[in-house]
Amino acid sequence: MLPLLLNVATRSYISLFEEWANGDGCSVKACNDRWLGDSTCLADSMEKIHHGMIHWKVPDFVDIDCKWKVNTLLNLLLSALVERLILVPPP
Repeated sequence: MLPLLLNVATRSYISLFEEWANGDGCSVKACNDRWLGDSTCLADSMEKIHHGMIHWKVPDFVDIDCKWKVNTLLNLLLSALVERLILVPPP
């Protein structure tokens, strides 16, 4: 069977429906992976990445009640980005 070849327009259309699945978030690098559903990388939006944060995973931004640590996020990121981030269900 010949491999199915998709033209650029078809691939672009399919990519409209792609989604990142965070799962439990333990393998998603919070600062460096593009997990917000577009090309946004948190590190690109941060003036300074604190030592050790480069290794943080998405659950490091979630408290013991399984809610986003909004105050922590607001200290690190622009409020517009935090508003987008908290729309993503926490892992």
